[in-house]
Amino acid sequence: MAAVTKLELHCGRKMSQPDTITAANKLGKRIISNREVDERLVLSDVWKQESWAYPVWTGTLVAYKGRDKKLEDAIKYTKNSITYVFEVPKEFQNEKNVLLVVNHDFLMDGRELITPNTKGNEITYEISDKNQISILQNFSFCDGWLNADNNFGIPTGQPIMHGAYKRYPWPWSAEYVGLVTRGIAELDFDKRRYVHFGVDPSKLLGALVISDFDLKSIIASVLIPKN
Repeated sequence: MAAVTKLELHCGRKMSQPDTITAANKLGKRIISNREVDERLVLSDVWKQESWAYPVWTGTLVAYKGRDKKLEDAIKYTKNSITYVFEVPKEFQNEKNVLLVVNHDFLMDGRELITPNTKGNEITYEISDKNQISILQNFSFCDGWLNADNNFGIPTGQPIMHGAYKRYPWPWSAEYVGLVTRGIAELDFDKRRYVHFGVDPSKLLGALVISDFDLKSIIASVLIPKN
């Protein structure tokens, strides 16, 4: 399992969600995804050596509207007078009961995949390559233990009481734009399985980051033809 470090400002000060993404972008470090955090927190005992790191923002950005509400050109979530905006690709507009998800990353040319842009009281999460946005169909808005999907570790499946991939979406929010959060509650057997939606993006948390951009640069230098 890859070694990670905790992303914090000087003097150990934690950061809001937009500041976390911006800081990671400037450092060229990738915020590890909810699925990767899950591997450390639930599917292995790595969390025992990293318990000091939690709670953390994961690099998994999600956006969804309320039950049976069609997606329009943007999903907006307002908290503490700040509106967080996720622009919906045309092919996903008019969908209902779905979740849009994209993991923090860098493109082969070095551009940031996710960039928070602030204008007044609005923060728009610009996605530089919208082909990287995935859609999870039949997103469940129910409370309780659910089966997590294999790609993102998001609890979207049927209710489940037992099994390695049972996860609990909490605290629930009727709609949300923001990063998935892990480790908000105590790190006991059940609460390590909580996947947190609806955490205030202005809350100050840490993040686990990894530097794998150099590897992508090497791959790009091989794959991209030189003029």
